[in-house]
Amino acid sequence: MLHVEACCTGRFIRRINRFMGLAVIGGVEAPVHIHDSGRLAELLVEGARIWVRRGRGKAPYYLVAVEAWDGPVLLDTAMHGPIFQAIVDRVFPGRRVARREVPLGRGRVDFLLDDGTYVEVKGVSLLRGGTALFPDAPTARGRRHVEELTRVVSQGGKAAVVFLVVRCGAREFAPNVEVDPTFARSVAAAARRGVRIVAFKACLRRDMELWACCEVPLRLVRYPDDAEGAHQY
Repeated sequence: MLHVEACCTGRFIRRINRFMGLAVIGGVEAPVHIHDSGRLAELLVEGARIWVRRGRGKAPYYLVAVEAWDGPVLLDTAMHGPIFQAIVDRVFPGRRVARREVPLGRGRVDFLLDDGTYVEVKGVSLLRGGTALFPDAPTARGRRHVEELTRVVSQGGKAAVVFLVVRCGAREFAPNVEVDPTFARSVAAAARRGVRIVAFKACLRRDMELWACCEVPLRLVRYPDDAEGAHQY
């Protein structure tokens, strides 16, 4: 269990740009920094209840979470690293984090474990029915991460993608084929070639205590050119 810092609640008004929104906090309109760069169209709707903490930059507040039908949804993507470090032994028994922000190919991946496994963590906040979906907008960067990890495995190394599902109502995870079919295909190819794909659910309560719950089943697309199939359950 982790505690997520929040000072107060408010009501969301609208998004100003990718990283800034407007909300009513304590009866006063104020700008709110949004660290999650996803579209979040189903979550950041007018009137939605939000949790914030004091900001340290241009905005006086920093968006932490938003209320959805299945409970609070963590939008503070800076928490993804601490959450993964808290659950690493459950996902990779006996392993620990050796390094963070590790150079790989043309960019970086989030973690390197002590057995040499490269790990990229992706936060998942979009939910349709009981299916958690990623991404909620096309992600060339996400595809590059998956392709770099696939290259690691093809060269004899070990790699994994952990989809951190922050929706309590999620019963399974799937790549969002409708939004980014190229990313979905890259995940299926990575799984087929030996990259470990994991979806792990973490639930945030209204007292801002976050519980690491469990792995959730995967529903990966099987493409006609899959020699061995890309489904994992």
